[in-house]
Amino acid sequence: MPESRHSVLMNAFRPAQSVSEPEFFAGRAKQVAELTDALHVIGSTPLIYGDRGLGKTSLAIQMRYIAEGAVALLDALNIQDRAFNQTERYIPFFVTCMDSTQNFDGLVQQLINAAEETDFTQTAPDYKAKHLAERTTSLSLSLKFLQRQSTRRFVPEKARPSYREFSPTEKLQYLTGLIVETFHRPVLFIIDEVDRLQDTQGLAGFIKATSSDWVKFILVGIASSIGNLLADHQSIARSLVPVRVPLMDERELGQIIENAQEYLDQHDVGITFSYSAKRGIVGSAAGFPWLVHVIGQSALLKARETGRAQVLGIDALDAQYELPKSRFAQQFSDVYSRIVRDSPQRETVLRAFANWFSDDIPTSEVYRVLRSRLEVTNPSPYKAQLTNAEFGGVIYTPPGRHRGEVRFADPMFKVYIRLTPSIYEGVDSKVRSAFQTP
Repeated sequence: MPESRHSVLMNAFRPAQSVSEPEFFAGRAKQVAELTDALHVIGSTPLIYGDRGLGKTSLAIQMRYIAEGAVALLDALNIQDRAFNQTERYIPFFVTCMDSTQNFDGLVQQLINAAEETDFTQTAPDYKAKHLAERTTSLSLSLKFLQRQSTRRFVPEKARPSYREFSPTEKLQYLTGLIVETFHRPVLFIIDEVDRLQDTQGLAGFIKATSSDWVKFILVGIASSIGNLLADHQSIARSLVPVRVPLMDERELGQIIENAQEYLDQHDVGITFSYSAKRGIVGSAAGFPWLVHVIGQSALLKARETGRAQVLGIDALDAQYELPKSRFAQQFSDVYSRIVRDSPQRETVLRAFANWFSDDIPTSEVYRVLRSRLEVTNPSPYKAQLTNAEFGGVIYTPPGRHRGEVRFADPMFKVYIRLTPSIYEGVDSKVRSAFQTP
């Protein structure tokens, strides 16, 4: 179906989640190669980690396609030798942890739900696990098949426990074994946003016990989730293959805009990006591709609204300032409002920490600027509030670091603060000026 002009504009900066879009991953060749190698190694558990907004989920989706046998991305990156042949290809299941998942038990149930939707009536060699249109029908069919398979074992039927009587982990292990036995293909579970789990107790031990020649897991999460996982079962460290997704450089960020421009051209939408718009979008993103997507799309729509055929630097600047109104940045806007509340001094302290040039922020240096140039005589209580969950817990002292150093829990939120206007008039300009003055 042909896309409307509006649809084309809305999709120009979409994150890549299609097997046919390898051009989005030109800057991730090293990570793709490392992850594909890890999929080939028996007993390994690839771990995709990094800050938010760096495209970890899109990368994990591409790894699902590669595991199924897709070669478009491998060809584009000139690493065709890592492709999986017919007998090596996985049957993958992709699940995303949600706030409601909470713990290991909730995650296991999600994995069971995904595995139970396997259509056991399809036994072709190129079968790919997928969600069926009618969950009730497919689930009923699957359960009947499971019960029927149980009677084929060399154990009297009455002596065997019903599938429904298994514990959750037993159900998942049984389902996994049945899928392997039925399709003669290994199974891959990709677990996205592991960091959303409030309690990972049990996860590492289960992965270690379940991983085999025929079963593999890929974990995806922010950097801090690694420590939480290892705390549960230290021996899994020997099988983990951590692959860090780093910030993008300006060339890679610029390629996102070039890809969007090419997409517009292919769909006969005559809107281009000026040099100043490209520089403005790339510069404001500070290495985060998510910000290029959000600011770039907003700037594109602004040019369309004014009837111009080119996105200008002013469009990029306006899009940056209007980030708090973007539905895509709603989470940041809500957190910011909860922090500031009715305190211009707390907003000043928050912005002072965000304006420090490096990830590691020395409190003594920031305090000095706050006291001497921003008229916050006692910043310490406000800093303590910023570490409190009631105010979002946005800064913290990294383990093993000096007590006088803090970091933002989400580095992209730090960038968001610098890009957007303050709630209290003049706070943003005063803080910027204070840190620019020699």
